[in-house]
Amino acid sequence: MIYNTLIVGAGPAGTGPLILAARKNKLAEFLDLGVAILDKHTQMGRGCLGDYIVNSDTYTTVFLECLEGQEKGGVLDKVISSKITQSLEKYRDTNAPLSLVGEFLGEVGDALQTIIDRHPTSQFFPRTEVHSLQVLADGTISTSTIRYLTDNLTIKQKFYSQNVVLALGGKQHLQNLNGDPKFQKLNLSNQVLEKVLLSDFVLRQAGVNEMQKRLENSSSKKVLIIGGSHSAFAAAWSLLNKLTGVNFSEGDITILHRSKIKLCYRSREEALEDGYTDFTEEDICPITQKVYRLGGLRTDSRELFRQVMGWSQEQQEKRINLVEIPQDSKELKNIETYFNQTSLIIYACGYDSNVIPIFDSEGNEMELLCDHRGSRIDDNGRILLKDGSPLPNILAIGLGAGLKYSDKLGGEKTFKGEINGVWIYQNTIGETIFNQIFDPPTSFGKLKPKNIDSTR
Repeated sequence: MIYNTLIVGAGPAGTGPLILAARKNKLAEFLDLGVAILDKHTQMGRGCLGDYIVNSDTYTTVFLECLEGQEKGGVLDKVISSKITQSLEKYRDTNAPLSLVGEFLGEVGDALQTIIDRHPTSQFFPRTEVHSLQVLADGTISTSTIRYLTDNLTIKQKFYSQNVVLALGGKQHLQNLNGDPKFQKLNLSNQVLEKVLLSDFVLRQAGVNEMQKRLENSSSKKVLIIGGSHSAFAAAWSLLNKLTGVNFSEGDITILHRSKIKLCYRSREEALEDGYTDFTEEDICPITQKVYRLGGLRTDSRELFRQVMGWSQEQQEKRINLVEIPQDSKELKNIETYFNQTSLIIYACGYDSNVIPIFDSEGNEMELLCDHRGSRIDDNGRILLKDGSPLPNILAIGLGAGLKYSDKLGGEKTFKGEINGVWIYQNTIGETIFNQIFDPPTSFGKLKPKNIDSTR
């Protein structure tokens, strides 16, 4: 058969449009179109979120919102009364451990999977990895996969669909540090690069264990963190709260950041009440009225920054030193000392997109519009070709997808990074993708279903 939609990746991003459909009471209609969900894991919903050992950088109400308005007997009815949800409810007005959030999203995914497994024209395919896409002459998309029947037994499988939603997640690369224009002039040695760990790794238990081992075996406890976003401060928080027997002295942890560090507040009034005035009207989201809604530090990271600055009621945190990367190349040379004298370097400068090749009907790989982070998408989530035109039926969502600020999505106009977050996946961008599939603009055209064996 040919599916209407193929969703590649069943984590928090890939399930976002499905949860949006459930909240609109249109999940059954959406699945009636024919939806296949593919993921390399065995469970929907959780993704890798539960692997992190830090707390969420958003308030718990954001995660619980997907349960609001659910009628008795609805798709997520059993999740509402589950023990995991009850545990998460205790954190409603604050932030929760990501391990608990991961369990909750796993239960939401299980509820979705139950509905999908019962559906005659939709299906979840676990332990399935996608290797490439090809847009055929009639617009049908052929997706080549490898499916793991067991750890040692695989089959090659092709899926055919009218639409593809890529929710492949992001990845970090050590070479991004070595190739960073800011640091190329420093000629970082291999000895320095051997000290580097990526923030995505150090925020998991294996990364904590590695940091523990390295610092225990080093006479110096100096750590350099490169980055000024939530990941950088979460790494600092992890160093101070997750290691045992490692005692940091004043100034041992340096956070090296490119631009001013921003804080998120629920309103300008809340920011001013806290004594925070470093924002303009363009830094306020016109939809939510939040200050630095997209680029500001929240929850534990924001509080840690406030402690470092001496703004908190808690004791000032003097073990952390904040250093802004100088713009002048001569002054930049002065920061070389931080690289050479540290025992550990944590690189926390965002994620690249996981990209798979996309071919045209003649078998030629299409050139996508890319920057240093990977392929780009437009405001509607459609992957862009090199000439800036969108692939109308291939969309992307999630970490590394490259979603930028727009008036429709909201946030602060001054934000230059990528927009991500579970709420975004289940609401704004989730709704955008759902609408394009469920009720596409007539200019996109609709393909006629064919009797094509999906395993061809």
